Amino acid sequence: MHIVGGSTCLSNVERLRIFCCQRRLFSFNLQAHRYNACMSNSMNRNNRFLLFLILLFAGTTTIIVLSLIRVPGGVALFSGQDKVGHFLAYMVLSWLAARAFACFPLRRLPVLASAFLYAGTTGALLEFLQPLLTSSRQAEGLDMVANLTGALVGCVLFCLVPGFSCVHDHDHPPS
Repeated sequence: MHIVGGSTCLSNVERLRIFCCQRRLFSFNLQAHRYNACMSNSMNRNNRFLLFLILLFAGTTTIIVLSLIRVPGGVALFSGQDKVGHFLAYMVLSWLAARAFACFPLRRLPVLASAFLYAGTTGALLEFLQPLLTSSRQAEGLDMVANLTGALVGCVLFCLVPGFSCVHDHDHPPS
């Protein structure tokens, strides 16, 4: 450091040392902030996971019960309302599964694949078990198509609608 006319002049080396010290301090503060945010997020993540796990269990149980009970013949509001019901039920089921799985530190693709697999497998098993466990229900190919389409749309909605996803791809290194 040189003193010229009452002010200090820093050499380039000294400026570089100060810059590096400031950068290390900033980096340290940023890492500490990320650690604290991660710890509080892990507590929130556990609460969110528990909430969506309970909702997923309730949704799955509801679908199983509705798939296996005898439904009395009622008034059809429109043709194909059964398929719309299948579509909506599995859309909600896959979205709930994606929300529950997204609370783990996974990238988006494994979360979506797991959610789609969960909802699709549930739908396929129930369609297969309906004629075996009940005398009033039968498996239908179009029901399975509606189930899978609903599961796919639920996964797409999970990705597209802001605030529906707690997955942040930039927080995790590429896998």
